Amino acid sequence: DFRLDNMLFGDDPEIVVVDWQTTAIGSGPQDLAYFVGAGLLPDDRRACESELVAHYIEALRPYLTVDHDAVWHDYVLGSATGLFMAVVASQIVGQTERGDEMFAVMAERHAEQMADLDIAKLVTTS
Repeated sequence: DFRLDNMLFGDDPEIVVVDWQTTAIGSGPQDLAYFVGAGLLPDDRRACESELVAHYIEALRPYLTVDHDAVWHDYVLGSATGLFMAVVASQIVGQTERGDEMFAVMAERHAEQMADLDIAKLVTTS
């Protein structure tokens, strides 16, 4: 669950990610899409999304051969993860007012992200 409320920020700047309930081997760009889609307000995400993905790619280059188009493809597909998590997770956890609000915001933000990225076009042409 790679989102802001599952991250602990230290002083140096160390970040610790907690909540291992949904651990899986997966796609880095998918995690990035999930984090950006849930963690930023839609207008802020729109303003810096492609720049954040480009920065992510550049950070990988010293370690991997990275294809920008492949990363962007996986990023766009990964935007659906947030909507999926918001719907599924909201059905399997105890209901609280705070939780209901969080899942509603997550679903809304990720649905906007998917629409902005035109995921339907990608899925129908893949």
